[in-house]
Amino acid sequence: MNKYVNVPCAKCGKPFTEDDDVVVCPDCGAPHHRSCYYELGHCALEENHAAGVMWQDPRKPEGSAATVACPRCGALNLADAQYCSTCGTPLDGSYQGPGSVGYGGVDGGYQRPSYEGGYGAQGRPGEPQPIMTPLGPIHYDDDFDGVTAQEIAAFVGLNYRRYLSVFKMMKESGRGFSFNWAGFFFSYCFLFYRKLYRPAIVVMSIMAMLFVPRMIYASETMKYILNVYMDVAVSYDMALITNLEGIISITNILQLALMFLLAAFSDKVYYNHVIGEIKKLRQAAPATIDQEQFLSMLAVNGRTNGRLGYGMALLTAAVIFGVSYLITYNILAGVVL
Repeated sequence: MNKYVNVPCAKCGKPFTEDDDVVVCPDCGAPHHRSCYYELGHCALEENHAAGVMWQDPRKPEGSAATVACPRCGALNLADAQYCSTCGTPLDGSYQGPGSVGYGGVDGGYQRPSYEGGYGAQGRPGEPQPIMTPLGPIHYDDDFDGVTAQEIAAFVGLNYRRYLSVFKMMKESGRGFSFNWAGFFFSYCFLFYRKLYRPAIVVMSIMAMLFVPRMIYASETMKYILNVYMDVAVSYDMALITNLEGIISITNILQLALMFLLAAFSDKVYYNHVIGEIKKLRQAAPATIDQEQFLSMLAVNGRTNGRLGYGMALLTAAVIFGVSYLITYNILAGVVL
């Protein structure tokens, strides 16, 4: 959910909706529509940067609490957040699992451990409970090439536990491959979804080139069927059909190989992307920003691009259907006319 719903854009003043793509200024935290930020080329409140003035959320009354602690992991979140940006736990008071007040014991007296010196479950002194992943607990300050696990979790967002475990496995084993089913089945749509735009464009271009022989083959095959089986006088190239059958066999192998490559190495590509983007945001962030604000910056600028990922999947289906329709229409129109 967009945390800036109903907040006015710093440039155009139009309130954000849940579907808007929001860009946050790394200097003052002011939110902009992505198109507004790119059109202006800088923050709309740039004149405030020299004075160190930070953007203030107009929805928060003066003097109200700016943050709320997660009842499960202890991470700080924006006061209007519905879910923890680190572990995804609801912040509406409904959570009754380990770490919450009132959980466990006959009298319900289990208290969330103190993070100022006590141990959490499988934790270390002075930190919240670790992030539980399929490979076991990962501590918030665990290092991943100069980036902490907490920063990765905030940036990755959805399915962060899986990615932290995969990243940890890569880091400890030294191997750069795993197997990602989403990368295997959805190829460039998955890459667009995870904001891996350059690899997505490359893979999409390759897929498009592999698609061309199939369309030519479909056109000539349809002409052949009309001529041979339906006694419709339409010219076709039998030699071309034969040659395309061999080419398509090769393109099928190439496409399958590309799918396996994406499944094997998309996690490594994403790992490099996550580490690189977090370091860029850290360098761009002002010296006065605190850890909570930085995690919020990571959450807003990272995460996924669901609209683009799902949109590319729908666009692909529409293109395949549209091209097939045009081929069929042109052939049948030529026969009728």
